[in-house]
Amino acid sequence: MNCYTHNDAPAIGICKHCNKGICLGCSADTGAGLACRASCVEEVEGLNSLIDRNKQTTAFQRRNAYLFPTFFGLSGLLFFIFGITNEGRAGFAAVMGAGFMIFAVVYAYIVSRWASGVDRR
Repeated sequence: MNCYTHNDAPAIGICKHCNKGICLGCSADTGAGLACRASCVEEVEGLNSLIDRNKQTTAFQRRNAYLFPTFFGLSGLLFFIFGITNEGRAGFAAVMGAGFMIFAVVYAYIVSRWASGVDRR
C-alpha cells in the first residue's frame, strides 16, 4: 500500500481518523495512533480522549455495579419484614418486598454478566 497523498511513497500506517494510508512524511504520532499531519491530528486526539474517558467510566461503573441491587434487596427485605409482622393491609408490603428482592437478584445477575463481559475485553 502506498501513501494516499504521495502515490510513490510506501505507507507506514493508516490514519486513525480517515483510514487512509500515510507515509512517514505525512504521519503524525499522537501517542495512541497515527494521524494525517495536515488534517486529522485534532480528530485523533479527540478520539483518544474519548477512549480514555470511556475506560475511566467503565472502571467506575464496575466498582459501583452492585450498589443498586444491594439497595433494592435491602429495601425489599425491610418491606417484606414489615409486611409479615403487621396485620391488615401490610400483606401488600410483603408482596412488594418480595418483588423488590426478586428484582434485586435478577438485576445482580445482569450486572454480574455485564461485569464479566467487561473484564474479558
